[in-house]
Amino acid sequence: MDEYTEAEERLGAILPAHGIDGLEPLGAGDFCLAFAAEGDRVVRVARHDEAARALAREACAMERIAGALPLPVPRPRFHHPPDAPPFSIHPRIPGVELTRDQWDALPDASRADAARGIAGFLAALHSLPLDAVLACGVPVSDHAADARRVLGGFRAVLRPLLDADVAARVEGVFASYLEGGARWGYRPAILHGDFGPDHVMHDEETGRVTGVIDFGDLAIGDPARDFIYVHEDFGADVLARILPLYRSESPEAILPRIRFHHLLAATEWALSMREQESRDDLTEALEEIARESEYWEDGG
Repeated sequence: MDEYTEAEERLGAILPAHGIDGLEPLGAGDFCLAFAAEGDRVVRVARHDEAARALAREACAMERIAGALPLPVPRPRFHHPPDAPPFSIHPRIPGVELTRDQWDALPDASRADAARGIAGFLAALHSLPLDAVLACGVPVSDHAADARRVLGGFRAVLRPLLDADVAARVEGVFASYLEGGARWGYRPAILHGDFGPDHVMHDEETGRVTGVIDFGDLAIGDPARDFIYVHEDFGADVLARILPLYRSESPEAILPRIRFHHLLAATEWALSMREQESRDDLTEALEEIARESEYWEDGG
């Protein structure tokens, strides 16, 4: 029995109470299995205890902040029945994922509209009061602690695998960040936590952004974190188009922090792939570190 079938069977006696007779698999992530359900709804089933806690936090937080956001977002209802896996239900957000291929297929005017939608959404999210989600247990990021931990792993494991000049640049960037200074300062904000093409929905005909999904990684931290997958998955050219429309900070102020957090994420990924002995993924991660280090060749 596959995981989808098992989850549906375990929820079988509960679903009719929610007006659901059956589920259709939508996809799987590290945390949840997603299903389509009657009434154009989405059911997400937690795959483990950490996922259940994330679903509960998301439901609590989105109830508090959804109405203040300029785009449609899920407002899930969380359920934790005693004899079935924890799950949440919310109306499906319209549109399709705004992938890089989808972006490239849009006319320029539609790209401009999509860029405004993305920038306006992130600016609104990042301006919300932190108290709105702190009561829901949304975690507060300690980016310096993350940087120290990852730098230690880099020195112990990854440095010998990289060109000496690349390794020196990476260490220099981490050291600069950990020394602090005005360049790295930020006002803490509510973060989506996984903002990228998979979670931005749009209308294929108009390019209009129709909503943002999956807030299971909500956190509080540096707003720059929410741009790292815009940079990585959409590309530097799309990021350059979005940043001037963000308005909460100037592109010159936020871009170095975006690039640092991207480097941090790439390095953490490489450490994870080394631990898992995933040779191909490790090679790809090391190549990404080397590419990202080029930004810092002259100090960034």
